[in-house]
Amino acid sequence: MAKCNPDRVTRQSFTSLSQLNRYRKIVLGLPLPLARFKVPWGYFPSPEDPKWLLPDENALRLLLKAKEYLVTCSLKEVATWLSAESKVSISIEGLRNILRERCPLPEIMLEYNDRLAAYNNLSA
Repeated sequence: MAKCNPDRVTRQSFTSLSQLNRYRKIVLGLPLPLARFKVPWGYFPSPEDPKWLLPDENALRLLLKAKEYLVTCSLKEVATWLSAESKVSISIEGLRNILRERCPLPEIMLEYNDRLAAYNNLSA
């Protein structure tokens, strides 16, 4: 599996600025508006406003660990481990797609305000 390289994602990779901003929020584990009625893995609808998705901090941290485990384990083993640890099912293909399309950044481990600051730095 190819290594995640968030630097390869440029504004030209997206058809709109809103898609780019959504991608940046996902890889940093920030809240985002519900789009297309699909909740990304590692997020859940907000109890106060179901139109917003909140990050599941534990699932996002586990996803970062899963990325590290792929160095020594197979994708199948990591997907099974991730499903067991997070208590949310994820397929091998789903994990592959997540790591290919929206690979988590190490900034996920930061506190919310620090992640928000990192997002604002990316948007500038």
